Amino acid sequence: MTVRQKQHRAHDDPRRSAQVAQACVQGKLQNMCSMLILWQQAKDGAEGGEATEAIQAMLQALQEAEDSETVMSINADASAVYREAFSKVLGDAVTGVWHSERAAAEAIKVLYRLSNVLLLQQVTTAIQLAGLDPEIGFLHRKSYRYPVLSLDLMEEFRPLIADDVLLDVLNRRIIVAQEVQEERGVVQLNPTARKTYFVAFEQCLKKQVQHPHFGYWTSYRRCIEVQANLLSKYLAEETPIYRPFCIQRRNAGKEREATKSMQE
Repeated sequence: MTVRQKQHRAHDDPRRSAQVAQACVQGKLQNMCSMLILWQQAKDGAEGGEATEAIQAMLQALQEAEDSETVMSINADASAVYREAFSKVLGDAVTGVWHSERAAAEAIKVLYRLSNVLLLQQVTTAIQLAGLDPEIGFLHRKSYRYPVLSLDLMEEFRPLIADDVLLDVLNRRIIVAQEVQEERGVVQLNPTARKTYFVAFEQCLKKQVQHPHFGYWTSYRRCIEVQANLLSKYLAEETPIYRPFCIQRRNAGKEREATKSMQE
């Protein structure tokens, strides 16, 4: 039986399907907390706030979830709390920089969509290389020829990559208001801004981070590939569990300390 056939079988098994969904959401929530704490410390030295505490409480509830519906509900609630907190962080980054709040909000939407599209492409490629079917997911189950498994695995990396790139670009002010244009009611980046963002995203993928399971230093791009392979091994029943990619609080900012000479 091929790994894709075993993936389909796991998808139809409520217990195994819930386990994968639970692991992906666990990684997402832990990384949300780590990044919120990191961003807050960078701003004023604080240790986090109500949003972090609320998400940590949801992590406890997640451990007791027994079905995919409960996991999805916890995921939705935690995402709402995180989005509100992250919006405040983004608001601080653009205050006094853009000519209007509307312009800043529209620019953030465009950049956020671009971050997620670029991350989706990276994750989908890794999933295909691992021999899995991107259209058979566990947390996001409805496909309609969409890479829902990529969305599952993306959850673990969204705060670490997509959100962090967006905030970094805004904090460094390397994309200015004049580079975000509105044509026929559609807000978009001009070619210069798109290139700038692509470069920033690629730099993030090359950041060196200590892998939480294996201890070695490698790039975020390689970490995505490793997680896809770990998921493939779990679905192929070669390993008993799938462990999500979770950056510990004490290690959340260490990739900033890695030297550029370290190789992927």
